[in-house]
Amino acid sequence: MGGEIGVTSTVGEGSEFFFSLPLEAEAAAPAAPRARPDATPVAIATAGSATRIVLDEGLRGAGLRCLPEPMTAVPGEADWIVDASKLVRLGARPAGARRVIAVAAMGDPTGGQALDRRLADTLLRHPLVQSEWRPALERLVTGDAFEVPTATAERAGAGLPQFTGARVLVADDSAVNREVACEALARLGVTAATVDDGRAALAAVKAEAFDIVLMDGSMPDIDGFEATRLIRAHEAAAGGRRTPVVALTAHVVGGGAEAWRDAGMDGVLHKPFTVAKLAECLARFVSSSEAPAAPLVAAEAPAASPLESDALLDSGNLAQLEDMAGSSGREFIVRVLGLYVDHAPKALDELSAAVAATDAARVAPAAHSLKSMSLNIGAAALARRLAAIEGGARDGGDVPSADDLAGIADLLERTIAALRGHFALPPEAKAA
Repeated sequence: MGGEIGVTSTVGEGSEFFFSLPLEAEAAAPAAPRARPDATPVAIATAGSATRIVLDEGLRGAGLRCLPEPMTAVPGEADWIVDASKLVRLGARPAGARRVIAVAAMGDPTGGQALDRRLADTLLRHPLVQSEWRPALERLVTGDAFEVPTATAERAGAGLPQFTGARVLVADDSAVNREVACEALARLGVTAATVDDGRAALAAVKAEAFDIVLMDGSMPDIDGFEATRLIRAHEAAAGGRRTPVVALTAHVVGGGAEAWRDAGMDGVLHKPFTVAKLAECLARFVSSSEAPAAPLVAAEAPAASPLESDALLDSGNLAQLEDMAGSSGREFIVRVLGLYVDHAPKALDELSAAVAATDAARVAPAAHSLKSMSLNIGAAALARRLAAIEGGARDGGDVPSADDLAGIADLLERTIAALRGHFALPPEAKAA
C-alpha cells in the first residue's frame, strides 16, 4: 500500500510500534446537529473502554449530557447505550429509559436477542464505525425514532447454515446434554428426535430413516458404541442405506477417545461442542449421497480444554451456551441450568453408591456421567476432578475415598452457586 510498518524495542523498557500510510483526504463531513439545552441526557453502560471513549466524545461534541453508570443510579428519563449482554441478563429495559441502543460485537448473539425481545430499539456493533454511529447520534440529538435493523444478519442464528427438514436423532442418557444438543440444533433449523439409551437408539433407527444420529458413547444398558455396531449389523442384514452416526463424547484421551472408529461410527464431536462445529458436522453428512463419507475428524476438542483449566467455570463454555441460546435467550439458560441442578445431585448419589460398594466398574461410568453434563454446563473444575476419578477407576481400579466425595459435593454446590451468579439467576432458580 506504499507505506511502512515497524517496531523498536528495548529490553526492560518496552516496545514502540509504528506505521505510516499515504492516504487521500476525504471531503469534510457535514457538521453534526447540536442538541438543545433541554435534550434528553444519555447514560452509557458499556464495558469496553475504547467504545466508551468514542461514545462519550461523540455525545459531548453534539452537546448531549452524559450520565455515569451504574444502571440503577440514573435518575429520571434518559436515553441509554448499553452492552447487549447486560440487557439480556437483566431481562428488561433500564428503568426510565426513553430509547435504548444495544452495543455488541459482530457475531455476538446477544445483539439479536436484545432486539428480538424488544429490550433495545436499535443495535450498534463494536468496534464502532462512523457510518453506523453517526446516524444513531443524530437521532439521539433530534429525538427521531431509530430504524430497527431488519436484516437477518442481526437476528439470532444469522450467518449459520440452516438444515430445515433434516432428520436428526440425539441419543444421550443425560437430560442436560440432550437439551444442549437440541438447542444447538434448533439454531441450525433442526427439530431433533431424542432417546436416552442405546437400545432405544437402535429401535428408532430401525423404525425411521434418519439423516444422522448423534450418539453418546457412554450410556447404560447398551452404550452408544455397541448400539452403533448393532445398527451396522442391521443395515448389513436388511441391505438398507448406511445411516451416518457421529459420536458425542467427553472422552478426549485414552482408549475411549478412539472407540468410535472401532464401533463403525463416521466421526466424533467432543463435548462441549460449538454450534459452528455442529454445523460443520451436519454439512458433512446431511446430504443426498448414499456413499459412506470419509470420517469426520475436524471436530476435535478445543485446544484450551476445560479439563486443562484451573478456573471454577469455563468462560468459553458459558459463552457457547449463550450463543446456543439464540433468540430463546434466558429461557434456555434457566431450563438447562434447572436440569443440571436436578440431575447433577442424582448423578453424585450414583457415584456415592458406587464408592460405598467399592465397585470401580460402577465408579467410572458414574463419574463420567456427571463429568459429561458438567462439561456441557461449563463446570470446569468439577469436570476436571471427575475426570481424574473416572481415569483412576478405569485404568487402575481405584475407588475414591469418602473425603474425596465430600470435596466433590462441596465443589458441586459452589459450582451451582457460581453458575446462578454468572447468569444473574436467583439462588432458588429452577427449570420451568
